Amino acid sequence: MRLPPIGANVDGLQTVDLLSLWETTAIAAYKTSADWTRGIVTLAAPPLCRSC
Repeated sequence: MRLPPIGANVDGLQTVDLLSLWETTAIAAYKTSADWTRGIVTLAAPPLCRSC
């Protein structure tokens, strides 16, 4: 997933919109790698629910 930038801060670094609790939890639970400078996070897909 890509975190969409909203602009640069006073130091010239990209900033992003605040994430919801759900979004933050999903990233924390499924993150496999991250390039925070570029705003790119790789997530592992959760297993499919076969009983649903």
